[in-house]
Amino acid sequence: MTKELLHKIGELSVKMRYYKAIQEAEAGLEDLKDRELVLLELLGSKGPMNIAELRTYVYPEVRQSTISGDVKKFRTMGLVEKRFGVEDERVHLVELTPTGIDKVKQIKAKRIERLSLLDEAIGNDPDVLPILNDVVDRCIKRVDQELRLAKSGR
Repeated sequence: MTKELLHKIGELSVKMRYYKAIQEAEAGLEDLKDRELVLLELLGSKGPMNIAELRTYVYPEVRQSTISGDVKKFRTMGLVEKRFGVEDERVHLVELTPTGIDKVKQIKAKRIERLSLLDEAIGNDPDVLPILNDVVDRCIKRVDQELRLAKSGR
């Protein structure tokens, strides 16, 4: 890959993060870290989970106490509530409140809005789309490999 292309990808990344920060501020989400946003989306897609289950879906270096702190913050914000597990009352399940469900919907809508900018820029050129799809697929596979390495502790 050329230095020029790497520079452009880096520039696009910075601009998309800046756009994301603006959107999060508009939605009242600016106080949430990326990890916290991922946890909320995880609860939105997987449903109620205990702290240990939530931790399995984030970086291995994140301590369980950090996830517990995130959940406490979410509770203070009215985004989640804790309840006892049905099968084992010693287990506390974390689930989204109606406010939390609305916030997750906002997060997803804002992401779609951001990605639509890229969709517009790419267009529908039948000669270009297969190449771009192939490149993006290879990038996804490479990042997945790195994530697996990170989770295994290298």
